[in-house]
Amino acid sequence: ISEPVILKGGVNLLGVIYPRYNLFVIGVGILISIFLWIFLSKTSMGKIIRAASMDGETSATLGINVSLIFTIVFAAGSWLAGFAGVLASPLQSLTLGLSVETIVEAFVVVVVGGLGSIPGALIGALLIGEFRSFGILYIPKFEMAFIFIIMAVILLIRPEGLFGEIKEGQG
Repeated sequence: ISEPVILKGGVNLLGVIYPRYNLFVIGVGILISIFLWIFLSKTSMGKIIRAASMDGETSATLGINVSLIFTIVFAAGSWLAGFAGVLASPLQSLTLGLSVETIVEAFVVVVVGGLGSIPGALIGALLIGEFRSFGILYIPKFEMAFIFIIMAVILLIRPEGLFGEIKEGQG
């Protein structure tokens, strides 16, 4: 799949030419991240979603329809995943095994960043992206190994991830 005609070509930034479509994808990702952070931390619906995910029983006792909240969050997450797939399709070949690779990378990002931490997910994604790029550039046969190596090192140093917190009773 090719990128839209309006986004073809490159942009010169500080003497380096960057593909216009890649910058568009980065910009959309940043906007969606900011929107999700504001939505989850500043709105009443975001507070309800966080409460239902942290303690569904208590939320249900307070009158929140937890099943409906989970369904809405699942639908929104599915929509975001589909949207991300559409955005990424011009950047890489779409193959049958792509979903497994994407799920593994997402899992590693969440573990590295720390479960439940949005800033951790952002930093984890940047770290994993950089290590994967390093692997592709220098040792292509072992590029996937780099993300597992960084995950193992971080888990050895901080088992809860970079921004994760140890809850009471966990250790």
